[in-house]
Amino acid sequence: MNLLQPLALWALPLVALPVVVHLLHRRRHRVVEWGAMMFLLEGERSSRGRQRLRELLLLAARTLAVLALVLTLGRPIAGGWAARVAGERLDQVILIIDRSSSMGEEVDGFPESKLAFGLRAAGEALAITAPRELVVVDATRPTEVLRPQDLDALLELSFDEATSAGSDVLTAFETAARTIEGAGAGRTEVWALTDAQREDWAPEDGRWEAVVQQLSRAGGGAGARVRLTSFPEVAEDNLAVRVQSVRRESEGETAELVLDLVITRAAATEASGDTALRVPVAIEVGGARTTVEVELTGREGRLMGHRVAIDTELEAGFGAVEIPTDRRAGDDRYWFAFGSTPVVETAVLAESSTVASVISVAARSPAGPDVIHEVRELAPSAREAVDPGGAALLAWQAPLPVGEAAAAVARFCEVGGVVLFLPPSSPGEGSFAGVGWGQWSSVDEAAQESAVKTWRADADLLASGADGTPLPVGEVSLRRVCSIRSVGEAPVARIPLAGLEGGQPLMVKSAMGRGAAYFLGTLPEPRSSDLASQGIVFMALVHRALDQAAAALGSEEQQVASANERWLEERWSVAASDRPDSLAERGRRAGVLTDGEVFVALNRPLSEDAAPALPGAVLAESLAPLDVVVTTTSAAAEGGSLLDEVWRIFLILVLGALLVELLLCSPEGSPPREGAE
Repeated sequence: MNLLQPLALWALPLVALPVVVHLLHRRRHRVVEWGAMMFLLEGERSSRGRQRLRELLLLAARTLAVLALVLTLGRPIAGGWAARVAGERLDQVILIIDRSSSMGEEVDGFPESKLAFGLRAAGEALAITAPRELVVVDATRPTEVLRPQDLDALLELSFDEATSAGSDVLTAFETAARTIEGAGAGRTEVWALTDAQREDWAPEDGRWEAVVQQLSRAGGGAGARVRLTSFPEVAEDNLAVRVQSVRRESEGETAELVLDLVITRAAATEASGDTALRVPVAIEVGGARTTVEVELTGREGRLMGHRVAIDTELEAGFGAVEIPTDRRAGDDRYWFAFGSTPVVETAVLAESSTVASVISVAARSPAGPDVIHEVRELAPSAREAVDPGGAALLAWQAPLPVGEAAAAVARFCEVGGVVLFLPPSSPGEGSFAGVGWGQWSSVDEAAQESAVKTWRADADLLASGADGTPLPVGEVSLRRVCSIRSVGEAPVARIPLAGLEGGQPLMVKSAMGRGAAYFLGTLPEPRSSDLASQGIVFMALVHRALDQAAAALGSEEQQVASANERWLEERWSVAASDRPDSLAERGRRAGVLTDGEVFVALNRPLSEDAAPALPGAVLAESLAPLDVVVTTTSAAAEGGSLLDEVWRIFLILVLGALLVELLLCSPEGSPPREGAE
């Protein structure tokens, strides 16, 4: 049994109050010897045993009443017969299941995964509560709704096995809210099984407010209760492997694959920080298997430029790297595919030829031997019918798009493209993604306001390097700046990335689907800033935008596992997989798909390896002011968060104990007869 309000246990010392009163009551009587009472004392001895029993029963009733009252205030929850007696039957339960890769980790002390453990607890709770309707939403395909007969029907579909895809918990809650609103059910609860990773929850997203409003209207305005079972714990010794890059090189009669491998550890203790751990890594390509050791110090170990000989006739293919299995098997293998060198394209639409030239030079600068960067310049006159095509980055220095052009750019962002908006000579009144341009203004260099005062160095395009070295953003000289203004209620959050003295934003991000739109309030030209001559900041900004878009769009050979309907097309067949997949699971499990010519490797999102888990307070805050119950792994071992409150039983015990006290305190003997003196 668990308590929803454990602070009530601080009142437990009050249980001793009846005992203290009883002892004090016994001590207050003064014994006086009186000879005339000797005959009465003889009669009292015959009833002393019954009197003592009556006092003990009275003491027990009072103690039980106080104890039951304290537990009632603590709002206890339990299963078994207690929940059947005290629980109210639910009309509808919507079960949201996080089936991301990290949910496949085994629970400490139990020989089963977090997902299987949570589903077992949910099954026990469903058997107790017996809701009239069960609705299931899989967070790895969050727009779909399942209505199984019971949880056993889900287990037959292997729903207790984690996929390799990431979860979108927010969209799953949106689906749950729409389902409740459409059904018009009475008492409704939303149950969620999750490991509370930040990337899955996106607590900063503004859509949570709309979800909470919809859930608040459920049950005739009573609101839906939300019960979250969270599994945030991660094994500190858990290791994860991934292939950072792979390319094929050939020279003469030899051909090789060049691999960059990364092994990460969930947490590095003080002892492990100084001690190197040698991890054996098996590399399998074309049926041949080799093993190499990677030295891991602290939290990360890298093997860069490792060469594996392959057949010269093997122009395209696939393989896998694998480390010894630990508690989370889903990150112990990483698939890769290889073929021709990928091409990452930047589309540039600029009014100024100088700006277009600077962007083109920055985008074409080589960032590594395994990627070809190309630039395609679009005529400014084509902005009304812009077509980003296969570009990853769209640099736009012109009035903001409107009409069909705005819709095309929005679609480009939704699928993973990145747009970098730069201010035109005449900003205009238009807006895009809730952001618009203001007016140009000169920057007073004499007042030392020409440098950027604040910028976000922990994430995104202006983040510090992998070694912690910050970008010299504060050294950028600004000569004129175009203000950035917010327009209306944006569908997504507007995130400031850099600002000037006084809080004026210099760079703002609007997330859109899998991509994003960035607004930079100056130009890389001499009369506006020294971004072109200084070079480092602007080139890093452009290439990070390209990397972000490439990761979202994915090269043809490397993709993130997802519920993309593309993988359900008949032309794709499974070349290799961690396990046999049903058609419904295709694309959401790690493996390799092929259409006969191209191989595509599907793997878990990188955020599954290192994304921090959110504390229960943040989860509850995302759904405030709904009635939210959050239970972490330790309490979930008893299934507490998915069971009914049983405070009614303890309230009945309070009333019963008080009734017994009333009977015991009543005067003995029969009532006087009518008419007697």
